[in-house]
Amino acid sequence: MIDALTLDQLRVFVAVADAGSFRAAARSLSRVQSAVSHAIANMEQQLGVTLFDRAGHRPVMTPQGQALLANARDILLRVDAMRARAQGMGTGVELELSLVVDTLFPIADVGAALKAMRATYPTVATRVAVLPLGGPIDALLSGNHTLGIIAGEHFRHPRIAVQALSSVQMVAVVGVGHPLARKVVGYRMGNAMGNAAGDAAGDAAGDLASNLASNPSGNPASNPAGNAMLGAPELADHLQIVQSDSSGLSEGRDFAVLSPQTCRVSGQDTKHALILSGLGWGRLPLWQVERDLAEGRLVRLPTHSLGRGSQVETETYLAHRIDMPLGPAARAFADALHHPL
Repeated sequence: MIDALTLDQLRVFVAVADAGSFRAAARSLSRVQSAVSHAIANMEQQLGVTLFDRAGHRPVMTPQGQALLANARDILLRVDAMRARAQGMGTGVELELSLVVDTLFPIADVGAALKAMRATYPTVATRVAVLPLGGPIDALLSGNHTLGIIAGEHFRHPRIAVQALSSVQMVAVVGVGHPLARKVVGYRMGNAMGNAAGDAAGDAAGDLASNLASNPSGNPASNPAGNAMLGAPELADHLQIVQSDSSGLSEGRDFAVLSPQTCRVSGQDTKHALILSGLGWGRLPLWQVERDLAEGRLVRLPTHSLGRGSQVETETYLAHRIDMPLGPAARAFADALHHPL
């Protein structure tokens, strides 16, 4: 009888599917293997189908098991969401708000929202971590943090609920003393004066701050003198500063890496500092480099290889685990992010 199915059986079924064996599933559930085997056998009898082929050394999921696994996951997610919603209805003010923020999100906006939250909940302690790439999702899944801000579409998980926040403009930049910067300045000054080439491009670099005064964002698309575009091969000739991911969720994947020469760093501030030093080029959020561009310490790289107008818009999202309800302080923080003063 299907009515005799239990949530516990569904959780055991999903655990075996995820772990790959009854023994590994038993370890993950802190049970003996015989209890896991018994739960699966009862479930198969109640459903009238075979979920796992046990003929080999390891159980292999049958086509029927594969089809029903998606239903099991969906049921468990819905139950966890209902349980979290019910818990949230009776939750008092939390003792601590634990927040994990993607490195691409403006930390000043986080500070403003925390300030607004503390105006209502001054006794709530706060803990903030700033992590790149898959770090925020990993921190939420592990339970180390209750609320997160993630960036981009690369890292999603069915147990994580998200709400759109805002967008961040990502731009390719390089330090003013870098050869690519001299090439860009040479293009600009050459278009403006008709005689910038060779060594004159190097002389023009010293005048970059005044050259960009009418173009504070450093946007090549909005600068009529900056219409010479760099190709991917030209960027590949130079070292690219790349953000690494300590979470392991992006293992085997790179994002917008054009150069075979890379310097991988663990933090966004380190990446910013190394690009400023002239070591190499890389992409950074416009909010982080706007002042450097306006004051001539950085130059935007005009290229069609990294988005229209040499920039890419990255969406950001507020995120939390479906099965972990948000307390009043977390909800106040989220509301302040969505409706800044």
